[in-house]
Amino acid sequence: MLVEYNTNNCNFKRLSELDIIGGVYKIATINEYIVAGVGGSVHIYLTTRNPEKLDHELDFKCVVKHKDFNAITEIICYDNLVLVADIYRSVVIYKFDETKDKLTETCRDFSPILITALSQVENNYYLVADADCNVYCMKKDIFFRSDEEKYK
Repeated sequence: MLVEYNTNNCNFKRLSELDIIGGVYKIATINEYIVAGVGGSVHIYLTTRNPEKLDHELDFKCVVKHKDFNAITEIICYDNLVLVADIYRSVVIYKFDETKDKLTETCRDFSPILITALSQVENNYYLVADADCNVYCMKKDIFFRSDEEKYK
């Protein structure tokens, strides 16, 4: 459910709602898109204003359903990147292409850590907390190299 808070009379006004099969655990936004962690998948919804509906309610259209996770603990969006933390599968960074409505994996951490929290510090730098009370700083390698190039 999407609501608007009116500060003058301290009440909420329902703008729109959408029935999603499954529990939504995390929500983030990219431009006019809503990114939701639903169970073990990431759903991306395009939001548009519908002038035909009462009070110009928002319409939601699901453009991406990406199933690659066990338990999503955090979603962070900036620019066209979507960072997803999974408690059992570490961190994955996707690039969202709005023209094709497609998620493409750009980076993945294969460490066997149980992630409980994720935060962006700067572009390409992220803080990660795990279930063993550790905090890590991760950096996205912006100059992608193959495994052969890394070990030369």
